[in-house]
Amino acid sequence: MSSFEPESVIAQLKALQPRAKQAQFEADWKAKVESHKSKWTMRRKTQSQVAPQLEWAAHVVEYVDRVWKLTEMGKVALKPNIPIYGPRFMPPSYLHGAKRDTTPDIHVKTAYLKPLTILHPFYYPELRCCPKCGCTDKRATWNGWNTTGYREVHGIRAEETALGFQLKVLG
Repeated sequence: MSSFEPESVIAQLKALQPRAKQAQFEADWKAKVESHKSKWTMRRKTQSQVAPQLEWAAHVVEYVDRVWKLTEMGKVALKPNIPIYGPRFMPPSYLHGAKRDTTPDIHVKTAYLKPLTILHPFYYPELRCCPKCGCTDKRATWNGWNTTGYREVHGIRAEETALGFQLKVLG
């Protein structure tokens, strides 16, 4: 299982953009990450607010949003040069830091980032079903990410986090 390194993913996806749009792509990405992070921080009064974990999760959310937009209904499949990660995202480990820098900065909070499992229609299109009435037609629509960010869960071997995309059923 490979790790999700935000800087590498941004560089890969940015390189696929037209040269004139590359700087704007990275600026937009970082602005959306900051937006998610600040909104989650405000809405997480009773939950963990570890800033590096929130930021890493926001990068994962931005990645999933980008690849989902490329593959929505009626569009073509992902190009082979676009990396596919998930639905379980592993944070970079000390090994990754050591391979990218001979003297990596080691910070306790970033060394213990928890894996993130994403529940999203990109990975699980079969979740488009109302748990109450069972409808799967156009009344059941995807309605954005959980507004408070990820939840911490107890994994089988270690602590993990999970974040889902909300389903809205009309009328």
